[in-house]
Amino acid sequence: MTIKLRNKNKHQREQNHYTINEEITRGGKRVLVSVVVVVVVVVVVAVVVVVVQGGLDKGLKGVRV
Repeated sequence: MTIKLRNKNKHQREQNHYTINEEITRGGKRVLVSVVVVVVVVVVVAVVVVVVQGGLDKGLKGVRV
């Protein structure tokens, strides 16, 4: 039982390692793109939250809990 488990874990680790290496060899462009996307999403969400909160504060004070 433990041997099977150990082998499974080892295999899993190798798979993970391989996929990470694959991503790296594919180039930093993908990483850069994902980072940019994350930053853009965070900024957009922040702006939307501020706008929505501002709108709620001004117009819908009664609706807000």
